[in-house]
Amino acid sequence: MSRRFAAPLTAVDRVSTCTADRVEAVKEIVADDPYLAGHYPDFTIYPGVFTLESVHQAVRLWAREHRGGGATADLVRIDSLSFAAPLLPGDTLHIGCDVAGDADAPHLVRVRARCTRGDGTLAARATLGLRIREEGDSAPAPGAVPASGTAPAPAPGGTRAPGAAPVLDHAPVLDHAAVRRVLPHRHPVLLVDEVAELVPGEHVVATKAVAGSEPCYADLAEDLPGSAYAYPASLLVESFGQSGAVLWLRTAEAAGTPVRGTLVFGSARDVSITGSARPGQVLRHVVRIDRTIGDNVLMEGEIWAGGERIATVGSVLAAVRGGLSAAAP
Repeated sequence: MSRRFAAPLTAVDRVSTCTADRVEAVKEIVADDPYLAGHYPDFTIYPGVFTLESVHQAVRLWAREHRGGGATADLVRIDSLSFAAPLLPGDTLHIGCDVAGDADAPHLVRVRARCTRGDGTLAARATLGLRIREEGDSAPAPGAVPASGTAPAPAPGGTRAPGAAPVLDHAPVLDHAAVRRVLPHRHPVLLVDEVAELVPGEHVVATKAVAGSEPCYADLAEDLPGSAYAYPASLLVESFGQSGAVLWLRTAEAAGTPVRGTLVFGSARDVSITGSARPGQVLRHVVRIDRTIGDNVLMEGEIWAGGERIATVGSVLAAVRGGLSAAAP
C-alpha cells in the first residue's frame, strides 16, 4: 500500500479506537520489518525511536479522521520520551494516545502517549507536540530558521557552522569504515556516514547524507508534493543518537574504560524540530556531552541540514546495559 509520507516502516498495523480526543493502535513486532535486521544483527530489537514512529503514525491517522481527509501531523516537539522495556520480534506494541488541542494555536495538538507490550509491561511514555496541516502545505514548522536568515553559530572546534556546507573541507576524523568499527548498527539502520570532528569527553560533529533510495521512501505514492519527502523525525532522532553513541564510546575508550555492554537510548527531553531535510541534503549532528552519571551519559546538541538548524536537542540519555532481555529496562 502506498504511503502519503516518508516513513521507515509501517509502524501501525491497526487502529482499535479513534475518538475526538483518543487514539489507540497496535503494532506487531516482526523481524523482517524494514530496518530491523540492522538493529542489531546479533540481537534484533525494535528501535526505541520506532516506538516514537508508531505514536506519530497513530496521530497521523487520528488527524486524517478528525481534522479532514487531507490532514496530516508533523512532529515538532518532544517534551519527554522515555523507554522502560525492549520490544522483540513476536511482541505486540499497544499504543494509547490522549490528544488535546491548543487554544492559542489551533494548528497544534498535544499528545500524551503510553505504550505497552502485549503482556502489559510498560514499554514507553511520551509527551509530544504535533502540527496539523493539509497535505501539500509545505510551510515550515513553527520556529523554523529560514535558510536566508541569521548565519548559524560557529561549530565546536572551528569557525564554520555545522551543516553550512555539505562538503567537508578536511578529511574526516572517522570515515565510514571506522564508524562501522565503533557502532554495532548495520544497514539500513546505520545512520552515521562520517565523523568530521571528535573531542572525547566534549563533542562530536557527524554527518549523514539523505538519499532518495533509502527504505523510508520506498512505498511513497507518485503524486505527492515535496513536503512528503521530509526525512522522518524518528530517523533524525536515531541518527543524532548514533552520533552521540560514537562520542560516548570513543570517550570511554580514551579514558581507558571501554564500554562493556550495549549502549541503549534511555530517554529524550526538550527536543524541538523546526525544519526538515529532504533527499540530496546532508544532515550534520553536533552532539555535546552534558554530564556522565556512572554508566549513563546525558548529551545535548543540534541537527543541521544545509545552512539551516532544523532541530535542537535539550537532553538525550544513553545508558549501558550488560545484556538485554524481554524483561530488562
